[in-house]
Amino acid sequence: MGGIIGLSVSFYLHQELNVHDDPRYYFYMTIMLMVSYTSSPMVIRLSADLRFAASDIGRIAVSSALITEMGCLLFFNVMVTWTKEYQILYGFYCTITIIIVVLINKYLAVWLNSRNRNQKYLKSTELLLILFFLLTSSIVIEIFGYNSIISCFIIGLLFPKEGKTARTLLQKLGYSIYNFVLPVYFGYLGLQCDLINVFKSLKRTTNVAILILLSIGSKLGGTLIVCRYLHIPTNEGIFLGFMLNTRGYADLLFVGAAAKQITVSTFLDLIYDRTL
Repeated sequence: MGGIIGLSVSFYLHQELNVHDDPRYYFYMTIMLMVSYTSSPMVIRLSADLRFAASDIGRIAVSSALITEMGCLLFFNVMVTWTKEYQILYGFYCTITIIIVVLINKYLAVWLNSRNRNQKYLKSTELLLILFFLLTSSIVIEIFGYNSIISCFIIGLLFPKEGKTARTLLQKLGYSIYNFVLPVYFGYLGLQCDLINVFKSLKRTTNVAILILLSIGSKLGGTLIVCRYLHIPTNEGIFLGFMLNTRGYADLLFVGAAAKQITVSTFLDLIYDRTL
């Protein structure tokens, strides 16, 4: 429901904002994704903090958020890259790359867990070996013109969770990511935003308010309809609807990637022409 409403309002916003770039469907699809998107990490964190992750409503919220986020990211990758026939072949190469890295991690984790059983954590060189495969696959996928976020998520999702390998990754990467990588990344996103010029115009402010209200209302309304069908109490449906309205950095990723899509397409055309 959120996607349908987002797609409907995108035509109005396209006309009001005087967007003349082609192809215009990038703008339509981006607005639809922004309205439909739910941040699964935020939902999981809220479920854990509010101590209802093990309840039925908590499991529904986490499952819905994961499916929605992965669906949006997958559709986003298809939207911004599958514009020409040869990019379908690139998508096949990316899929093969992900499968190879998943299989390597599976056997590598088992081998590392069996070495030096008395050690609680991996050595730094062993940790760098795992990160090398992850970074290499991400670079390859980015070169082919795809976004590597969903591929890294799949690789992490299928990584073996038993033993000291997974324990070392969680212990070593958690602090650096939350205290160094994410602040720099969000600072970079903040530099790209220009909120001052947006709020200088009443018309632009109104368009932003419409988009926000429709985003909240569509997600809440769609959740209540589904809860009515599943015979879930209304108060739990409202709570679930607001939980699924949590947002993350992927919304800004949608906007940024769609804005530079012309540059990406030109770069891929250049590569393709040189290979002929």
